[in-house]
Amino acid sequence: MLLRPLPYADPGRIVELKETALGRLQSIAPPNFADWKAQARSFESMAAYNDAAATLNGFGAPEQIDAAAVGADLFHVLGVTPMLGRGFQPDEDRPGGPRAVILGHGLWQRRFGGDPGIVGRTLTFDGRARQSTHRRRTLRLS
Repeated sequence: MLLRPLPYADPGRIVELKETALGRLQSIAPPNFADWKAQARSFESMAAYNDAAATLNGFGAPEQIDAAAVGADLFHVLGVTPMLGRGFQPDEDRPGGPRAVILGHGLWQRRFGGDPGIVGRTLTFDGRARQSTHRRRTLRLS
């Protein structure tokens, strides 16, 4: 039962793809996703994501948070735009490229007091630096 509509443009057109290995559903391996995206003719666009957890360091005590590693096209696929700052850049989506982070509204309010000055600052997750590019209500972290 859905209590409120999903906050995306045309959510009925969004699908999630998985692959199976040894009879179990799992996230799509990155090389497979790249092949699927390059060969897809039935989808308007595709973006990858993988749920995870991360530890936010600094700005107080370390905190374990829900996270997701996402592809740069995710906002386009969902039909959403950043509320503050900029979206992902294509070079942030390639292996070895610079990394950026998206803060969800709740984390932004709770941990940073809703300070818009957090955009562009370097944050540390799991000991790795990430630049804060923008915040978005629909996603927790990337």
